[in-house]
Amino acid sequence: PKAYWKLVGSVAQEKADPAFVSIDTLICENNLQTIDFAKVDIEGSEAEVFSESGWLSITQNIAMELHPHFVDVAPVLRAIEQSGFQTLATDQFGRACDFKDAMFLYASRDGSLLA
Repeated sequence: PKAYWKLVGSVAQEKADPAFVSIDTLICENNLQTIDFAKVDIEGSEAEVFSESGWLSITQNIAMELHPHFVDVAPVLRAIEQSGFQTLATDQFGRACDFKDAMFLYASRDGSLLA
């Protein structure tokens, strides 16, 4: 795998600013057929990355930090659920909570990450 010292963003951000790389580029340049586990901590770029949700079709499990006080994370949940994932939202202490109050989101195609 190739290492990237860039910010993760949308294809549009990547084209406009060389400091960004898109998930599509990561997949293409590394010839990925599947993503078994994605740890997502992208400090407010969730909306951009999940607006291009094609990468979710090859992803099996996701663990991510949410920033609902800084960005609208509802589109993130919508994209994940529309892609067939089961989800669990938790607070900072790992207790299940409502998505709107969550600090972390776990998503799994087969539920194994949520057990």
